[in-house]
Amino acid sequence: MKIVKSHFTLGLIAAAVVSLSACGGGGSSTVAANTNPVPTIAKTSKTFTVMDGLIQNALVCVDSNANGVCDATEIQGHTDLNGQVTLDIPTADLATAKLIAVVTAGLSTDKDTGAIPTSYTLQTPVGKLDVSDPVISPLTNMVQTKIDADHAAGTTTSVADADHYVISQLGLNNMQVSAFDNFVAKSAEGSTEHKKAGERAHVLVVSIQTSITSATGSAVTVAVTGGSAPGGSHAVEIDVEHSLLTQLSDIGKVSDNVEHLACATNSTNVAQDCKTEIENEVHSNHLDSADAGTGRGAGTTPATPATPATPAAPAAPAASATAGKALYVANGCGGCHGTPPSMSKILNGANSPTTISGAIGSVGAMSSFSGKFTAQNLADIAAYLATPKI
Repeated sequence: MKIVKSHFTLGLIAAAVVSLSACGGGGSSTVAANTNPVPTIAKTSKTFTVMDGLIQNALVCVDSNANGVCDATEIQGHTDLNGQVTLDIPTADLATAKLIAVVTAGLSTDKDTGAIPTSYTLQTPVGKLDVSDPVISPLTNMVQTKIDADHAAGTTTSVADADHYVISQLGLNNMQVSAFDNFVAKSAEGSTEHKKAGERAHVLVVSIQTSITSATGSAVTVAVTGGSAPGGSHAVEIDVEHSLLTQLSDIGKVSDNVEHLACATNSTNVAQDCKTEIENEVHSNHLDSADAGTGRGAGTTPATPATPATPAAPAAPAASATAGKALYVANGCGGCHGTPPSMSKILNGANSPTTISGAIGSVGAMSSFSGKFTAQNLADIAAYLATPKI
């Protein structure tokens, strides 16, 4: 008798054999399951705003290797018309990441002043990324500069203390303004103190740009990527910034001087309308001649730029007892010295800013005020101590 096997039955047998083989049943062709999948890294999308005015087409990167420039391998992106860029940053790195913005001549533009004439970089310190409106600006840059300068001198300075120092030295009210505020947005909302902060930020940028140009003999200097800068310009910029850190009070005075000039009257864009006047003020106050010799390279000395005419500087504002009283109250001085002031030799500082400054430098309980007050602040407080019952 002839036995005929069904094709259907043979198909089931073949399927069973394949199934057994795949499960490791007696054969060298066993396919092992992937037991080590690539872990998923949690990331957070953060939008950052780069500003002097709002800067378009600035390169923003996470400075992973802390070399101060944007390398091609680092997380990065370019800002849009409103100075904003969104980066996907590993969530675990938000507390330790430091950002850099490279503003490049010929590529970047400032919404207030137009084309960027000289390249420069801005930084923001670690710990300031995971906030509602993170910014990168000349003010955040000086906070990082303060931290770096103190570290080089063997001192550890917190972000909060560096912020306090920069704002106070610029002659701004640190009870109303932080270096990490979006001063462009807050100025538009009507904040006078943030408008002043923005003007000081622009004077800082002009000072950095003119100093770089003077030191390198070239307006286009800062490298965009690659971990190095042509002609040592990155080193020049660091030197310039560290020098300007000691001149912050002068930056504030220059900004106030410009505010009193005719070009600023009723101006909604002082940076643009007072362009020449700002440059002249920067030059006449020597804010464009910072010692940046270590970055020149090749030992060449650039040609000395022509000296513009020096405008007459307005008289320094007189000491204000009313302003001094506000500072005294805002900083809690009454806790030790009474309100009105009368205790603990406080009245020795009447009309004597030097006495007040000396007390801050020598009395341990007052050390927290070191570097906080500008010369004008001290004069105002001294005037209040001379008339404590106003």
